[in-house]
Amino acid sequence: MKNHDIEIEITKDGKVHATIRGAKGKGCASYAKLLEQIVGRIQSQQPTAEFYEPDTVVQIKPTIETRQTK
Repeated sequence: MKNHDIEIEITKDGKVHATIRGAKGKGCASYAKLLEQIVGRIQSQQPTAEFYEPDTVVQIKPTIETRQTK
């Protein structure tokens, strides 16, 4: 199974921006639900071109990588 990535940015004012990569079709909805459980209500979503491709199977196994920018 191909890895899927979620890039999460938390701005100084507390807003959370997330980008899901690699999950095609409606499979990314599983990640959106997970994010909603972690950070709260989703205010808006913008489907990428991957959303309109054939669905992929999603199995969530979290790996955390943190980066801090100054």
